[in-house]
Amino acid sequence: MCSNKTMTRTVVMRQASWYALICTLFCTAVFTLVSVRIQANANKRIDYMLSDELDEFAGIYEKQGMPGLIEEFDRETEATGAKDLFCRFLSPDGKVLLSSDLSFWKGIDQELATVPLPEHHRKVYSTLYPKSSPFNARLAASRIADTGILQMGINLRRENQSNRHTQQILITGSLFMILLSTISGLLSTRRAMAGVRRVTQAVTGIRRDSLHQAVPLCHEGREIDELANAFNLMLNRIEALVRELKEVSDNVAHDLRSPITRMRGAAETTLTGPQDLDAYREMGLTVLEESDRLSGMINTMLEIAQSESGVLKIEKAEIDLTDLLKSAADLFLPVAEEKQIDLTTDLPNEPMIVSGDKTRLQRVIANLFDNALKYTPTGKSICIRCKQTDLNRVQVEIQDTGIGIKPDELTRIFERFYRGEKSRSTEGNGLGLSLARSLIQAHGGRITAESVPDKGSTFRITLPLA
Repeated sequence: MCSNKTMTRTVVMRQASWYALICTLFCTAVFTLVSVRIQANANKRIDYMLSDELDEFAGIYEKQGMPGLIEEFDRETEATGAKDLFCRFLSPDGKVLLSSDLSFWKGIDQELATVPLPEHHRKVYSTLYPKSSPFNARLAASRIADTGILQMGINLRRENQSNRHTQQILITGSLFMILLSTISGLLSTRRAMAGVRRVTQAVTGIRRDSLHQAVPLCHEGREIDELANAFNLMLNRIEALVRELKEVSDNVAHDLRSPITRMRGAAETTLTGPQDLDAYREMGLTVLEESDRLSGMINTMLEIAQSESGVLKIEKAEIDLTDLLKSAADLFLPVAEEKQIDLTTDLPNEPMIVSGDKTRLQRVIANLFDNALKYTPTGKSICIRCKQTDLNRVQVEIQDTGIGIKPDELTRIFERFYRGEKSRSTEGNGLGLSLARSLIQAHGGRITAESVPDKGSTFRITLPLA
């Protein structure tokens, strides 16, 4: 794994490279656009000049004929220079009838042979690139009625030199912009990464015994503060999980130690006491009872873990929730009568069909019934209700008038092994409600609780209808 410093440098260099690449692409596009635009404007200006010259040649030819055209060719090439200008007069089929001095235009004949001849009175413009010349030329041609074709070319040496000078300026400016953008990218990215480095150093300095420490907020930007807040939230969750794990470990150790101690005590008493069959039988029953208790607790913990991780296999089928609640009420009615508790039901006449695992739903309902009976004193009452809350959900409500639950304990009753202050004197291991919540969630539902101390509790289960 790379170090924080190496990671930061990598990000900084990567961002700077992106800045340089974007600037390079931008400068290249601008350079190309400006060069093309300058060349197009230069060609347009030269084309206007050549067009005027061709019109002038055509007028002279119409008035003075070939002698006047020869005289005008000589005058133009002498005034401009044979190196910078050439003129030709062709027959309608392209044969050269008259031409200025082309001795300075090496290789121009091959280029002129490839130029298409104009049709009718339309002028044709093209750029020539003689292979033996370092400069190119701009050519204009027009047809004079049916008597011939005028061609006039001009050397683009000055324009080429001007273009090269402009290109050098653009290249220099582009290189400067690329360098400037790279430096700006390095500086801005390093400044932005300073907050990340600070958060990383703060998180790296946190140890197992200092999870309560928070990453300080220095307001270096909303994103950095959000990152620090995310780390602080994660640290709070980790601290809560560590605390919960410690409590669970303590509870597991206590719940495992108690039956093991009882089994060991029974064995020691039997071995040191009278060696009769009844003593061994009683010891065997004690060991078997405690083993069943341990096995049940371990299986419950495993079922909770499987349910919360999503790997618990639920054998779903259509279940009449109304019938299931009636059966549970009938099952626990003798216990309620024995404790002189009034157990009543308020169930709908029509079936409430849900899709679920009947055995596991029965286990959840039985657990809630058992808790209600366990913590409801003699002479009090328990009521079971069931109703459809909307088009596709049904709600089961188990309300007792027992000892109730304190507000600070109510938020933790669904945690594993948690037992409230008033429930610690009764038999149990604190896994029942945790299992109930995980099984209900595995069925796509939810379970909630409301309670008032010394007045009773209400547990509500909401499940989707089939």
